[in-house]
Amino acid sequence: MRSYPIEHKEIVTQLLDGRFIIYPSPLFATLQEQEDDYAEFFKESHGFKLHMDAEFAYLSSDEITERRTRDFTLFLAVLCRGAGL
Repeated sequence: MRSYPIEHKEIVTQLLDGRFIIYPSPLFATLQEQEDDYAEFFKESHGFKLHMDAEFAYLSSDEITERRTRDFTLFLAVLCRGAGL
């Protein structure tokens, strides 16, 4: 059985709840370190694709075609981070 980090449950919960994990969160660092393992985990267990950018991570599904909310949320998250909020 594969071992996951202590933060595994929190990472999975946040991403499955539709949240973004944003740099410099420690969860983001954990995802970066184990990106391949998590990509496989989400694909095999939930059918989602893990997207890792330089500053954020999120899940997507081929079944969902609506993208505007995701794009706006990404823009807002990066804007808030830049403003120090």
